[in-house]
Amino acid sequence: MIQVVIVYWLAIFVTVAVLAHILSNLIKLIAVDWDTNPPRALGKMFEFLRRLGLDTSVKESFTEYAKDLLFFNTLLIVVDMVLLAKQSLFFNGPDLPWDLAFNTAVSFVSNTNLQHYAGELALTNMAQSVVIGSTMFIAPASGIAVSLAFLRALKGVPAGNYYRDLVVIIGLLLLPLSLVSALILAALGVPQSFREWVLVENPYTGSFTIRLGPIASFEAIKLLGSNGGGFFGSNSAHPFENPSGLTSFVESVLMLLIPTSLLFTYGEIVGKKRGLSLFAIVYLTAFMIILISILDRLPPLTNLIEPRLGYSATLVFNTASILSNTGATASSLLGMKPSAVISLLLSMFIQAIPGADGVGLLYLLTYLFIV
Repeated sequence: MIQVVIVYWLAIFVTVAVLAHILSNLIKLIAVDWDTNPPRALGKMFEFLRRLGLDTSVKESFTEYAKDLLFFNTLLIVVDMVLLAKQSLFFNGPDLPWDLAFNTAVSFVSNTNLQHYAGELALTNMAQSVVIGSTMFIAPASGIAVSLAFLRALKGVPAGNYYRDLVVIIGLLLLPLSLVSALILAALGVPQSFREWVLVENPYTGSFTIRLGPIASFEAIKLLGSNGGGFFGSNSAHPFENPSGLTSFVESVLMLLIPTSLLFTYGEIVGKKRGLSLFAIVYLTAFMIILISILDRLPPLTNLIEPRLGYSATLVFNTASILSNTGATASSLLGMKPSAVISLLLSMFIQAIPGADGVGLLYLLTYLFIV
């Protein structure tokens, strides 16, 4: 089992490193080059926003940048809360109690994704897409935007414009990546449908219904955006969210991709040697945490592990999820070995190996500045 886990992780590390290095070039363009000299198509989009009353050409101070971030996210919490509490009015679904609607709105806007509801029962497909899905784009985009503003400060240029960063990050980074990822997941067996319920006839147990929805697209941004909140109550342990060991591998890569890309982006801006040093520090620490997770020889509680995945793939997925501060789970954590649970707790305390989109880099740089 130990050999399988190590090989699995090495394959993930190599894949993530190659893809992240490529992606870091795009993020650098967004952070620095296009912030002052956008391409023609992007300039037309900014001009369209200006006509709507949102002038993204204004360079903000860091105080103004923070005010815009807080204002927009507070407004988003209020809108999400109302839409969820009045779901019957907007999406023809059950209304969530006001306290649960508030908890859910704050949870997803803050990129926490704590869920006190089962999505397949509490929310319609439209609510999952319009409220939860859209917030899953905005929350990580805000984290990435703040990290880019910080990187600009290291280069000695203004913070930029929060709304400009938000639009560019969603439109040029998260949406294209999510589209490609959703197509890959759908090809590997993750359902993508706008049908809500499917009636299945079984001659032995009788007829029953199965919940469907746009799960592949939901999963893509859930993982890429360090979100972690599941379409189903059982999260990535559900066979529709994570049907096989291959999807578990792909999803582990998606969770680590953007946080790792930002490490390389840091190197592109302040010096490649520093970026490589940061990458080495992060993944050497991650490797030590992985070793801790496989130390003990106690057997896992296999009745709490999904048989289609097995313990090794489940351990790798759960560790990648916590390393990236995503929080998605492929099993009940009660089924994990004690050493694995300890490694997950260590990752949660550090939150920077590599951590969540944008925020992980900020944690890491804060640690470095303190040292």
